[in-house]
Parts: sequence; C-alpha cells; structure tokens
Amino acid sequence: MRELSNGKPVGFKLCIGSRVEILAICKAMIEEEITPDFIIVDGSEGGTGAAPLEYQDHVGTPLVEGIILLHNALVGTGLRDRIKIGAAGKIISGHDIVRHIIQGADFCMSARAMMMAVGCIQAQKCHTNTCPVGVATQDPKLYRALDVDSKGDRVERYHRLTVEEAGQIIATMGCESPEQMTRQMLRRRITATESVSYESLYRWLERGELFEGVQGGWGEDWDYANADSFTPGHPGKYVFNDRTEFTHQGETTVEREPELATVAQGSSALGSEATPEPQRGTAPRLADHELAGTASRQDDRRSGNVGDTKRAEGQPGTEPGAQHTTSSAGETDGHVDPADK
Repeated sequence: MRELSNGKPVGFKLCIGSRVEILAICKAMIEEEITPDFIIVDGSEGGTGAAPLEYQDHVGTPLVEGIILLHNALVGTGLRDRIKIGAAGKIISGHDIVRHIIQGADFCMSARAMMMAVGCIQAQKCHTNTCPVGVATQDPKLYRALDVDSKGDRVERYHRLTVEEAGQIIATMGCESPEQMTRQMLRRRITATESVSYESLYRWLERGELFEGVQGGWGEDWDYANADSFTPGHPGKYVFNDRTEFTHQGETTVEREPELATVAQGSSALGSEATPEPQRGTAPRLADHELAGTASRQDDRRSGNVGDTKRAEGQPGTEPGAQHTTSSAGETDGHVDPADK
C-alpha cells in the first residue's frame, strides 16, 4: 500500500479489545518484518450516531487504557521507534491533547468536535441519510442547509485555537515542546485526599523487555500470543468452561442431588430429630419444619396457575415472615413460630 500510494504514510485504526491480540499483532510485525507508519487507537468513548448503542456503552477498551496498552506493547517489543501512535475518541480541547500525548500518543485526532463545529446537533441520523442539518447526508434538499463558507471558517478557528490552547498548557508546564513532557506531570486523583502520577500508576515496560522475560500478566500474554491467530485471550483464563464443583485445598466434593432431594434422603437416614452440622462443600440441610413448609408452599403453587393466591390481590399476608401482617402470627391457627417449639 505504501508503494501504491507513492510513499504516503500507511497505517490502521482500531479499538483495542485485549492485550493478547495486540501482542499477537506485534509478533506478526516482527516475523514479517513489515510495520505500519502509524496506528490510531480509537477509544470505546468514540462512535458516530450510526454506532449501535450497546457498542457505544459496553464494547471496547477506553482510550486512556488503549493508548497505554499499545504504547507498552510497542516499547516492550522494540517497535515503538518505527510506529507512531494516534489517539481518537471524544478529544475536544487542548487539555485532552496534552494528557493523551503524555499517556503515550504522538498525535491526536478529532471527529466529533469538528462535526459539531460544522453544525452537527447529534441527531443520531448519520446512517439514515436524513441528517436534519445537512452534515451527514447526500440528499440535496438537506445538505443545502449547510453553508460551506461560514462553517469552514468556524472549523478553522476551532482547530487553530484548540492547538494554541494545547501549546499554552505545555508552555505553562515549563516545556518548550511536547517531547519534554513526562508522565510525572500528569496525575490522577484516586481518593478525596490522594493523587498519584501516571509514572507510578501504571506498569511501564522498557525497550525490548518482553524478549527478556516478564513476570506476571504481560509475560503470560506474550507467551500465549500467536502471530498466526489473533486470539483474544487464554482458554480457561477469561472463558470459564469448567463447571465442576469447587474444591478447597485439594478436597474433592461429591456431586450432589438437588437440594430438597438431599434433605429428604438425609432425614430418613438419620431417623431422629437431630440436625447434623452441614459438611464442607454441601448445602446446609433444612430443618424438618422448614422442609414441610417448603413442600406445602410448593403444593399450593402446583394447585393452580402461576400467580394464583388464596388471598385477594392487594391484601397483606398473615404468613410468618411476610413483610406486612394483619395480625400476630402467634394468634393465628396453624401458624406457630418455630423458635417457640
């Protein structure tokens, strides 16, 4: 693609899903000896009006975590000097530009803010060709409302002043260029009275460190990552396929029957009113009066349709344990507090 574009920079944009797949991409770059000129990280905060709501709210890695993850992966594999990192995802101010550069980005991109400068009102009609302000439509009747000359001036002013604002913040921090900024200059408040710098908040890999062996999550993910398959995670580490009983300190528990059946078998085998202590790995046995009450309530449910009840709708219950009672449980025939036995 670089040859076909006459030497123009070539790269790709993605919203990061997992660390394993990013490390697998890095391994593929090393094996093929081909790297892009740039990779743009799009945070999960991004998305146009055409994006599904569930994807906007719940899918993908947030921008800050994505930038730091990709930066660490490229540094740890020795590829950071060959690849530039771009940041995209609700970047609207000079402060956003400065903090994302400190976090690991080389440049920032803005789409949402520029569209709003053009006149977007976030009607979320981008995919319908019926944008009411003419920004995201090919309908001549609708895009006729977009005054290109005046909107173009607004976009130019917004872009220029935002970049100037970022430069002023960098100068205020005592730096002459973005390259002089350090991670100690950016802090995150973690409690009401404590803040920490990004240098100490995250684990930062050294150049080529993944080849030397890293303990913990980075090392495990690097060993599992495969250049031929961008699998998102370890089998059994992120997907729980084992549904066997929980074992404690090497003790294997016996697969038990449903709760009521287990209680019934235990009651007949004991032949007494004594209630044994529950064994480790098994459910506590119901007392005899609790079992009887459970069975009677089940019979009541089986006698009619779902939702049937013996009392009129909206009337409070008189059964022990009900949230609202019309009379004392001890004064009602057939209702005796088990603690009074």
